[in-house]
Amino acid sequence: MEQAITQLDFLAKRSGLPIRKLLLSAVANAKQAGIEKENLFIKELRVDKGIVMKRMMPAAMGSAHRINKRTSHITLVLGEQAVKSRKLKVIK
Repeated sequence: MEQAITQLDFLAKRSGLPIRKLLLSAVANAKQAGIEKENLFIKELRVDKGIVMKRMMPAAMGSAHRINKRTSHITLVLGEQAVKSRKLKVIK
């Protein structure tokens, strides 16, 4: 989990900050549910197409060109790793 947050900090893309905020929010929600942060991993991260807002921009000679403002839906699913318990040998 820490590695994913660090990689998103140094990502040179515009989408780095919203995905980082989403990841931190999901970790906080899992922590509120009683799951430890060290046991979490990213099971699925999916970006789906959202709605398209259609706008018009004025152009020459009284005409207009259409501008599509695209949106997206981000889905993040966290999974919990099984905790490895250590068995101690008792020497008598």
